[in-house]
Amino acid sequence: MLSVSTALARLQDGLGESFPDLPGTRIIDVAFPLNDAFDPLLWCGQQAQWPQFYWQQRNGDEELATLGAVKTFTSLDAANRFLRQVGRQDLRICGLNAFEPQQGSLALPRLEWRRCGGRAVLRLVLHSDISLREDAATARAFLASLTTTQATPGAIPPLLSERHSSDYPQWQAMIARATKAISAGEMDKVVLARATDLQFAAPLDAVSIMAASRRSNLNCFHFLMAFNARQAFFGSTPERLWRRRGALLRQAEVEVFVKPEIKHHLQPIALAEIMTVIFYRDVHFPQEYRIGIEALYNLPEMGQQRVAARLVALSGLLDQM
Repeated sequence: MLSVSTALARLQDGLGESFPDLPGTRIIDVAFPLNDAFDPLLWCGQQAQWPQFYWQQRNGDEELATLGAVKTFTSLDAANRFLRQVGRQDLRICGLNAFEPQQGSLALPRLEWRRCGGRAVLRLVLHSDISLREDAATARAFLASLTTTQATPGAIPPLLSERHSSDYPQWQAMIARATKAISAGEMDKVVLARATDLQFAAPLDAVSIMAASRRSNLNCFHFLMAFNARQAFFGSTPERLWRRRGALLRQAEVEVFVKPEIKHHLQPIALAEIMTVIFYRDVHFPQEYRIGIEALYNLPEMGQQRVAARLVALSGLLDQM
């Protein structure tokens, strides 16, 4: 892989300068050409450095892969404190966070490959509370340990056993209780889940499974964190997560606003009305966006007004407003 070998060589050159024997942080970025068959997931899977982290945005426009850790954190609070102390806006921390914010596995990556659209960057991070010179030496050894080859995805070994918790009758009973509670107005919705334990004839390769899932499960967020050669957490999910702040509803590709006093040049709207407008990029998922806007109807700003949601493509935004 000429692209990765060239980028690694340029990072090694960046480590040739003199670093102070003092605490500090340094970032070295090099452009990464996307002109060969480089796959960040398979390349990370070939390395003997951990943790390994991989993430791909659901439409494929953004992709991230990291190797190693300069510093690790066991909670979001600890990671946030570190970022505030360092005072840099260009550092990224990757990893997993449990439902309980005080528990997690997060890391400041030693090496980070990131692609946005058709541009990619390979980043090396140096940080030390004691000596940046010593950490630069550690980084040189880290880069020297990497190979330019990629892993070859293997086949999944035969499945020996499968055990569900809850089992199927219990699962049916939970669904019946949930639908009854929803019908009675006790709750609006509930997410049911169960665990499945699978036993295979040989150890599994998380990177191979992730690569297979990425090929088969389209329009999904893909993520993987390998803690070592035998332990990993990964998945592919089509979920769209929403975050509401007052009258603004945010999602990965969506912004929904409550805007008062809007006049449309084709369909005038009374000043007393409140119109909800969805700006969206992906025309294939309008129903999801229309559902998302329902969360705004309970806002105080809506008052007694109820108007139909209207979809406005970003490409025609200036003409519509």
